[in-house]
Amino acid sequence: MTQDLPSMAAYLQRLCDQGFTAGSVIDVGTCYGTPELTATFPDALHIFIEPAPSLASRIDALARAHRGEAYAIALADRPGLAPLHVPQGVEGASLVWGARYGGTLVRVETLDRLFAQRDLPRPLVIKTDCQGHDLAVLRGGAALLARADLVVAEANLFHPAGEAALGDFAEMIAFMRGHHFAVHGLFSPRMRPRDGALGQIDIAFVREDGPFRTHHAWS
Repeated sequence: MTQDLPSMAAYLQRLCDQGFTAGSVIDVGTCYGTPELTATFPDALHIFIEPAPSLASRIDALARAHRGEAYAIALADRPGLAPLHVPQGVEGASLVWGARYGGTLVRVETLDRLFAQRDLPRPLVIKTDCQGHDLAVLRGGAALLARADLVVAEANLFHPAGEAALGDFAEMIAFMRGHHFAVHGLFSPRMRPRDGALGQIDIAFVREDGPFRTHHAWS
């Protein structure tokens, strides 16, 4: 018997049904918003991070609506300034293509620098949707990962923009394994137009020593 992959909403609801809740949610690459997170965890502190200048007022509105915080910056593995390529329609704004084609200079921070002095309520959820820069974002949050409980990250099965340094699916899993996280869920597969091969998928990681890894028996 085959089973379809769940949606993000269905996956998160299953966690809630098993007793999981979130104290804080860091949404990296918010774009227009991630309703799966705000609807599933309405009482959490929601932190919206989105570098596209045209979306600044939108993420401010999201922060007000959810009693959260908004940061109009990009994240990576080192701070500085970098060009952000913003396609028509905004969705898909990326530092990956900005490095190749140029774009609007935006402030870049790391998760660790941004939250080093913060005692964020736990359980802590981190979600990244950064158009190929997800592994760089996680590398810039190595210390914060020690306090995280659930990480949902977009992974590419091919090196984004052909840049091997950006990492692919296997490298992301290896990095997270090195920080004591295990794969717990897969959802939102996307095929690449070039040949119909699986190009991207969202991976949910949970702590190796957490409650979702207590039992390894099949039934």
